[in-house]
Amino acid sequence: MDNKCSYSNSKGTTYITLWPFLFEKINGTKVIFSGESVPAKERVLIIANHRTEVDWMYIWDLALRKGCLGCIKYVLKSSLMKLPIFSWGFYVFEFIPVERKWEVDETIMRKMLSTFTNPLDPLWLAVFPEGTDFTERKCVKSQQFAAENGLPVLKNVLLPKTRGFHACVEILRGSLDAGYPS
Repeated sequence: MDNKCSYSNSKGTTYITLWPFLFEKINGTKVIFSGESVPAKERVLIIANHRTEVDWMYIWDLALRKGCLGCIKYVLKSSLMKLPIFSWGFYVFEFIPVERKWEVDETIMRKMLSTFTNPLDPLWLAVFPEGTDFTERKCVKSQQFAAENGLPVLKNVLLPKTRGFHACVEILRGSLDAGYPS
């Protein structure tokens, strides 16, 4: 099976390749990838901590370099689907919008994830289980919740939101080649 993503053949990719360029060149950002190699030909679930507001762009940069920008999808908060300029790309690339309330998100997530199960279709699905970017205030709130509920008190990350992540693994389990923590 050769399901290598090709950003040059994917819908809207000229538009979407502009953003890593702007992020790196105009903003003066230098991106260096290290650690585990993510093979371009695999269908993967990328599990990332959400340390900054632009973590998603680093994954976007990696996908561009691997020739997989056209097959990357994200689970993201629904308000981002309304961002000027970006929103069009988010819809075209079938990003999964969530309200971060499982009773609202479950149906949408399961429906959209079920369309990603064909093992012949290229897929890079990026998930930020923490559900939001890290700030000291959010860390304190996460630690209080953990302490009150008998969960591990984490110092450098937020407690993960497990239901959406579990749905991704459950629905895509038989069709993924690998999962990569960032």
